[in-house]
This record gives sequence, C-alpha cells and structure tokens, in this order.
Amino acid sequence: GTTLVSSTLSHSSQTMMEKEKLEFPALEAKPKNKAEAEAKKSAHFKKKEHAEAKKRAEAAAKKALKCQKRMEAAKARSEAEAQKKAEAEARKVEEAKERAEAQKAHDEAGAQKRAEAEAEAKQKAEAKSKMLSQARRREKARAEAEAKKSAKATETKRREAKKKAASSK
Repeated sequence: GTTLVSSTLSHSSQTMMEKEKLEFPALEAKPKNKAEAEAKKSAHFKKKEHAEAKKRAEAAAKKALKCQKRMEAAKARSEAEAQKKAEAEARKVEEAKERAEAQKAHDEAGAQKRAEAEAEAKQKAEAKSKMLSQARRREKARAEAEAKKSAKATETKRREAKKKAASSK
C-alpha cells in the first residue's frame, strides 16, 4: 500500500515540475540561477495574485457602494412614505377632531334652541293659563253679578206682586 502512495506522490510532483519547466524555461536553462528564477517566479505569482486581489476588492467595493446607494434610496423612499402616512394620519385625526367639534357645537346649539323653545312654550302656556284663569274669574264674577241682578229682579217682582195682591184685597 505504501509503495503505491509514494509512487503516486512522486509522479504528481514530477508532473508539477514538468509544468513549471514549461511555464518557466529559465529554470531549465540556467540551473545555477535556480534561486533567482524561483524568486522571479514567486514575484510573478505574487504580482499576479496581488493584481487579481485588487481587482476583486475593487469589484466588491463597487458592488458594496451600489448596494449602499440602493439601500439609501429605499430608506429615503420608505421615510418619505412614512412621512406621508404620518401626515395623512394627522390630517385624518385633525379632520375627525374638527367634525367632532362641529357636531358638539351643533348639538349644543340644538340643545340651546330646544331649551329656548321649551322656555318659550312654558311661558306661553303660563300666559295662556293666566289668561284662562282671568277669563274664568271674570266669567264667574259676571255670572255672580248676573245671578245677583236676577235675584234682585226676582225679589223686586215678588215684592211688587205682594203689593199688588195686598192692594187688590
């Protein structure tokens, strides 16, 4: 088992080396400058990686900025909507208050009118009853006077009849 593993390892490292030889012919050409070539290779990779990382970072920053702008726009929109909503709500409340006040004033005016009408009706009724009672009193007095007169006349007639009767005897 172990021989198989070691042979595959050596094989894979061999292919890696062959690839590197293809990419960097300088390595094969000058074995004495192997260290220099290694450094160059490393620097080349580092440069490449750095450039790619920079590109990635810039792309990410751009994306983040775009996202932030979108979020800010959405926030501004939602704030404007919330403001509108709040204003509409306040308007509704104000209108309701005004309606309630108008209704209250109307009701109060109605109550006052009713009270005035009731007082007037009461006054009229009192005046009418006073007039009626006065009329009744006058009528009673008249009737009494009439009765007295009638009684007097009857008395007078009776007296006269008595006199006549006495004189005719």
